[in-house]
Amino acid sequence: MRRRLPTSTARPERQRPQPRRYTSLLHPRQRAAIAARDEGCVIPGCTIPARWCEVHHVTPWQQNGPTNIDNGTLLCWYHHHTIDTTGWKIRMVRGRPQIRGPLIWDPTQTWRPARTHRANTPSAEPPWRT
Repeated sequence: MRRRLPTSTARPERQRPQPRRYTSLLHPRQRAAIAARDEGCVIPGCTIPARWCEVHHVTPWQQNGPTNIDNGTLLCWYHHHTIDTTGWKIRMVRGRPQIRGPLIWDPTQTWRPARTHRANTPSAEPPWRT
């Protein structure tokens, strides 16, 4: 025969409610401000314009990274989905993104400011046409 454990009549202690984090999505005005600042994918050499980019949380939302302009930067679809596996690093300094490339791309491992985007400016003739 099984023995029953006595049940407690005391009420369980109530837990304090945790602060609510609503969403990881930016407001359209916040996205417009990031697009005006970055002008496109911030990875050097990528020419994808802002309208085709996704906003990347520099400090991930799952690690309590805020959903605001100072924690967001633009990345194209490819760089956004491979940022954790390709060796690129991004940090924010005074509200501006800085990039550090993988060892094969930048042996000095120097943090560099994200430059103005080049998608909307005409480039020089390719070397094979000169």
